[in-house]
Amino acid sequence: MMRAVIGEAVEVSGFDQRTAKDVVLAASEAASNIISHCYRGRCGPITLRCILHADRLEIRLRDFGPKPDPGKLRSRDLDDVRPGGLGIHIMHETMDEVDYDLSLDTGTELKLVKYKQQGPPQAHEDS
Repeated sequence: MMRAVIGEAVEVSGFDQRTAKDVVLAASEAASNIISHCYRGRCGPITLRCILHADRLEIRLRDFGPKPDPGKLRSRDLDDVRPGGLGIHIMHETMDEVDYDLSLDTGTELKLVKYKQQGPPQAHEDS
């Protein structure tokens, strides 16, 4: 269901098919990480918000479990060839912004952002 909702949000936002697949993959990896690491493979609540802006799509996934160790919120070394463990790497490679909000009283909120142009808009200096 989550993939369908995100897929629809990406389509409505006007992204091409390749980008749509990347965004859905990144969000799926995020949800998989929540289930595996936060809820330890058990069912637990995850809220999903898709926020459509003129210049970007913002996806927020929130869990209500134990907070992760911020030092462990990174991908494993890509030279360590084995199945699994690449979700964070995939999120960083496919999205323009990946940010964890650990300040909540309960749980964590992950923000994934994809800009319609390549990366966040640059500040322009006035002449």
